[in-house]
Amino acid sequence: MLGRCILNVDDQDVWSASYGQKTQTFVPNGYNETVSEAFVTDELAADKHQFRVDCTEEEADIAYITALAAVRLSSS
Repeated sequence: MLGRCILNVDDQDVWSASYGQKTQTFVPNGYNETVSEAFVTDELAADKHQFRVDCTEEEADIAYITALAAVRLSSS
């Protein structure tokens, strides 16, 4: 099983990661995995921004349930 997720900010891909496992004992519909990622973007201008997470499956049948949380940090 192999998949890929991409974090997109204002229509620009800023981060991506591949997930999955290939084993001889893999059983279809018998493998569950939870993946949590944390990523910090470069500084963004003060304005509204659009964030999106896109995930694809490259092998096997992967069902993604994605969630996105954003936090604003300021040095001033």
